[in-house]
Amino acid sequence: MQEINLAEFRSILEKHPKDTVFVDVRTTAEYKAEHIKGVQNIPLDEIKSRLEELKSYKKIYLHCQSGTRCRKAFENIQASLQNQSILIFTGGIEAWKEAGLPLTQNRKIIPIMRQVMITAGSLILIGFILFVLECSAGVYLMAFVGAGLLFAGITGWCGMARLLGLMPWNN
Repeated sequence: MQEINLAEFRSILEKHPKDTVFVDVRTTAEYKAEHIKGVQNIPLDEIKSRLEELKSYKKIYLHCQSGTRCRKAFENIQASLQNQSILIFTGGIEAWKEAGLPLTQNRKIIPIMRQVMITAGSLILIGFILFVLECSAGVYLMAFVGAGLLFAGITGWCGMARLLGLMPWNN
């Protein structure tokens, strides 16, 4: 697995050779909220089904939020794309933003992780209100949301984010 830093990624992106593709493997909602100009979106969960599309390029540059998902994408496609050079931009969009580089943004869409925080917080608050009103369902609701957040933190996979990503305002 070959990794490149911000300066290398930016330099190659500016030249944008014809036999090269730049792929953001974040969710569609994350991409729509903000992305690097010149980079196309192929979400991690779709990358295997879009291998034919990627086979037409000699070099494939992957990036995500910070680097975790693009490593997973690399693992998913490396065996099928052995004639291509697959490189990972370490640091991802977070490094791009830290450097103060421009992004294409859609301010109308709240980033998916903020949507998760808003939804989880609302459900916990509702659970607490139900508990105060002596409705036992409140405790179960708070426990369910808490367990989901714990699972997401441990595994890096968030079911609530996946569900919210399917909502019409994120498509």
